[in-house]
Amino acid sequence: MDEREIEAAREDGRLFSEQSPSTKPGGRLKRIALAALAALLLAGGLKIGLSWRETGLDLLAADRLFDGGWYLAAREFYLRAGKNERAALCLDYELERQYLNARRNLELGDYDTARQQLGRIRGYKDTENLLLSCDYLETSQTMADGDLELAWDKFTAMGYYPGVEDKLKALEPMLYERAGDLALDFELEHACAIWERLGGYRDCEMLLKRAQRMLKWLQSDETRLTDPSRRFSSSDNARVYRCDAAYLVTPLKPDRDTKFFLYYPGGRNEELYVDYFLTYLDNPEPNTVAVFLRRNGVDDIEAKNTEAIELLECLAAECGVFLHDPVVAGSSLGAYPALYSAIYNLLDFGLRTRCVLCLDAGNDWVEADLTLNESQCWELAATGAELYLFDSPWIGMDRAAIRMMVNAGCPVTVVGCYNDDHAWITFDAMGMGVLHWALGDRTEPCELPIYSFRRLHKGDAW
Repeated sequence: MDEREIEAAREDGRLFSEQSPSTKPGGRLKRIALAALAALLLAGGLKIGLSWRETGLDLLAADRLFDGGWYLAAREFYLRAGKNERAALCLDYELERQYLNARRNLELGDYDTARQQLGRIRGYKDTENLLLSCDYLETSQTMADGDLELAWDKFTAMGYYPGVEDKLKALEPMLYERAGDLALDFELEHACAIWERLGGYRDCEMLLKRAQRMLKWLQSDETRLTDPSRRFSSSDNARVYRCDAAYLVTPLKPDRDTKFFLYYPGGRNEELYVDYFLTYLDNPEPNTVAVFLRRNGVDDIEAKNTEAIELLECLAAECGVFLHDPVVAGSSLGAYPALYSAIYNLLDFGLRTRCVLCLDAGNDWVEADLTLNESQCWELAATGAELYLFDSPWIGMDRAAIRMMVNAGCPVTVVGCYNDDHAWITFDAMGMGVLHWALGDRTEPCELPIYSFRRLHKGDAW
């Protein structure tokens, strides 16, 4: 700011000193100056009769005011005394005083005051950079206080500024976790707002689409899956509904800990062997949303999987829970769509599959049209899904389809079933607590004497 700009700023009140009084004629300045002069007169033994406008007294008052830090008031007296250079120096000192005050408030964390002070002297030294520092430091404090979304918005608005990019990167995992917690509490609109902010970070785009589909279902005029007209049965743990594509099981008290289960029946796209389903209903998992498909769709597995996941999404939405990390199982030929499901869940829906239970895969893993090829085995390995093959105890690396999955890096465990009758393998899984174990953490093998667990590794004999 040059002297004319400073003078203009002073006249319209923008250069207001916290220590200096107003310098408008007839105002507070004149009263303060008179008081200062009176004190000088008394202290110096000067006679009151001396004239107010005498140059000597103007200079004496100006010097005392200058020494006391009242630079704008001192400037008026220097001008009256004709000391223009000293008057210009007053402006420099006043600017520096206000600059130092602003920096001190900035260091103390009083960002509002610092911002106001810096705004009055914009253009002086590095005030523009200090204003950005105010924003950066204040937003950093907002982040530290836990207001992550506001911090993200403010940092984003700052554009390029040293440290902003690092702050945004630090915020990404924190906001991602925050959105996940909101989704588990079914605060989907709030979670969507965060996923929109994060954009391409991790699987935010897929999560956003899933939540939006669930919200859209709740806002549609379609007949609900849980409409009373669809009621199939009830128990102490669950309510069961039926639609053209599946039997649907909902917990009585769904919450953020609700689990999700998807089942593919056997046969070549034949109707579900309902006895398996009824066995599950004898003791359904108390806090699980389950979809038992009536047909496995082996003629178009990806289309059937899309239908199944959309059913799970809609059913979860009606229960007020957010779909995530399902367990998938399949009996006989349905074991193959169950394996593909883990791939399609991730590719089409961004949905991680906790584990896949293959219940006596059809024809002992030799269905050439249904088993996974090598590239699909690599895709399956990338999903991270754990694979449990419930089969006769001697099944293992001698089966090409199994060997290919193991060599691709899929975590494959053969669960040897001592009751190795084709139907009883599924009956036992549905009625002996296998699903409860699979929906849990699976850190230990299922503690049932009818099973033996054997993890397969690349290079195992076959």
